[in-house]
This record gives sequence, C-alpha cells and structure tokens, in this order.
Amino acid sequence: DARIVKSSGKTLDAEALRMARMLPKFHPGLNGGVPAESSYTLAFQYYVNQQQ
Repeated sequence: DARIVKSSGKTLDAEALRMARMLPKFHPGLNGGVPAESSYTLAFQYYVNQQQ
C-alpha cells in the first residue's frame, strides 16, 4: 500500500500517490528464499510552471 511519508501539500501528495499506483507491482523481499516484509521509498521531483 502506498503512503505519504513527508507531505508536500494535498495536491502534490495526491499526484505522488496516483503515480506510485501506476508503477508495476513490486516483488517481496526474500529472506532465505521466503517472502519477507519489506518497504520501498520513492522520491518524486516536480517542476511547476508559474503562470504569467
């Protein structure tokens, strides 16, 4: 399940979650060949155009 660790505001958080949910499914980490609980941290960088 995707979640926000450090908020950048509601709009950017929503976009980050939308993009994270579009990624391919991750395979679980293995410990001795057995699936183990693991986590991933993804950083998203945004470029915002200012309207004139």
